[in-house]
Amino acid sequence: VSTIRANTMRGLEYARSQGRYGGRPKALTPAKVKEAIAWRAPDESGRPKKTYQEIADLFDVSRHTIMRAVKTAEGSHG
Repeated sequence: VSTIRANTMRGLEYARSQGRYGGRPKALTPAKVKEAIAWRAPDESGRPKKTYQEIADLFDVSRHTIMRAVKTAEGSHG
């Protein structure tokens, strides 16, 4: 077991040294998040320009992904 762990750690260290990291890639790029925030900005009537679902359909992701990204981005700027 310790040999497996040691080899795994060595492999992960090597990958990091090559600029690679584990984990699932983000569904939205920072540019798409900014675009989603802009679409959620109120128009003249005070309503958002697009709903979360409309934005999600445009980016081919779930509504929850859009809601989480906007909330996270707005929380980091506010």
